[in-house]
Amino acid sequence: MLDPFSEHIALTAQIANTILHHDYLILLAKAMITFGSPAHRLEQNLYEASKALNLRASVAYMPGVTFISFLDPNTHTSDTHIVRSVVGYHMDKLEKTYFLSKEVIHEKINLKDAYAILEELLVSSPVWPWWVQVLNYPLCSFCMTPSLFHGSWLDAVTGAGLSLGVGILALLSEKIYSYNNVFELSAAIMCAFVATALHEHICYMNVIVSSVALILPGLPLTSSVLELASKNSISGVVRLVYALVLAFMLGFGLNIGSQAWSAIDSGTKQREECHPVSPYWQFLLIPLLAVGYCISINASLRQWPPMLMLSLAGYTVSYFTSQYMDVTISAAISSFTIALIGNVYTRISHRFSFGAVLVAVMMLVPGSLGVKGFLQAFGDSSDGMQLAFQMVVVGLSISMGLFMASMMVYPQGKKYTAFIMF
Repeated sequence: MLDPFSEHIALTAQIANTILHHDYLILLAKAMITFGSPAHRLEQNLYEASKALNLRASVAYMPGVTFISFLDPNTHTSDTHIVRSVVGYHMDKLEKTYFLSKEVIHEKINLKDAYAILEELLVSSPVWPWWVQVLNYPLCSFCMTPSLFHGSWLDAVTGAGLSLGVGILALLSEKIYSYNNVFELSAAIMCAFVATALHEHICYMNVIVSSVALILPGLPLTSSVLELASKNSISGVVRLVYALVLAFMLGFGLNIGSQAWSAIDSGTKQREECHPVSPYWQFLLIPLLAVGYCISINASLRQWPPMLMLSLAGYTVSYFTSQYMDVTISAAISSFTIALIGNVYTRISHRFSFGAVLVAVMMLVPGSLGVKGFLQAFGDSSDGMQLAFQMVVVGLSISMGLFMASMMVYPQGKKYTAFIMF
């Protein structure tokens, strides 16, 4: 029998170990959210991690905040923590977090060391510095205008110049808190004002959509549909409303900018004829666009090869199926192909493929279609709301394709290990 002092030491060590387990799970949740883990699988992944650590925990996720409750069966009390975090995409850090959690589950690393690594990841700098992220805006716009929106080289250069301005405004929104609330609106007004002023030389619609391409709400919309389909109704509805409001805000800003120049020059008319470049340029522009998306989600160079290959595969399927099928069917087939290849790649190689699937899906999301719809909704066209509804339908098609592929490869998910995939 232990003496009172030894019992006190043992009890203190046990309490410290329990607190460490709690702190690790809380930090793991914050890291997964901050680095861009799929929200519709977050609760289940954290639940599996808590089981591996012999913790009785329940998790509830809402955009921007996560509730984690720990139950003590001995005292019949619970301890609830509120975890606030800013959602972003950092694929390099997310992959490191994923493999770190696997090592903890399989007891290949000390929990205290894992906690220290997570803390270091959360405070470390992004893979790509701020100036690369700013220059990535014109790169994506330049590649997108001829390849996805059938614009000319002049349209591509103009869209890239406007997108550079959007990138600078995005940087300012991160530095100035009050400006962050009007960033999307001001960016849309600026792009529409300049594009309308150059209406005699460019195709307005091609330039305006490509210039705001990286702030379009297509990916949040698809994520919201994924969450609603996976029965995460609260976070799904919040994201869906956010995506629709953001699309309306962009459409409203584009309309204000266009009307502002029209008030100065009453003879403003959109160019009726556009001259797209040769489709063979897509062999160069699409890979460059995929590189731009890799940079936008902070993927490291070692992650690029599967991302580029999966993006090209998804775009190829989308290109040919859209020639003969409706856009919703084409989106479903393309997303199914992307997720199937990504899941099979993960199952065979045991490597992280969520980033590759994410980049490929970003090629398919219907953000551009949505902004076109809302732009027309604020104008004279009666097709605006129909196109907005079609944006939601295409998002649903992409979601179903992703779910079907994941179900085929992982019908029961993963046991213990986090399942970070759409």
